[in-house]
Amino acid sequence: MNIKKAFGWILVFFGLLIILWTLYMSFNIFTAKRPAPAVFKQEQIVSKENEILPETENLQINPKIGKSPQTVEELQKIIQSQLNQLALPKSYTKIFNLISWSIFAGIFIFGGGKIASIGTELIRKT
Repeated sequence: MNIKKAFGWILVFFGLLIILWTLYMSFNIFTAKRPAPAVFKQEQIVSKENEILPETENLQINPKIGKSPQTVEELQKIIQSQLNQLALPKSYTKIFNLISWSIFAGIFIFGGGKIASIGTELIRKT
């Protein structure tokens, strides 16, 4: 009987330890003291600055404006900079990593609570 009670206390402390560790790690992650686990990673896109995109090879340019290659390159640079400002892929991966950590932490907290409740049941029955 004493073995069951001792094992129950061990389970209670172990469950609480899991919960407290998860909360501590979450606090460090959300206060930017530690990075979130990298579940999602962003691929580095490398492009040449003078490369002409396939969509702009057949671009029809107004004769009044001119057909200079500098105009096409400037247009490509402007479009690329606007697209980079519109979508920030690094922030998307960071948000997805924080969401995945939150789900993982929720599972740990739920599991720690279940372990602690099993321990309390063992303590009560003895």
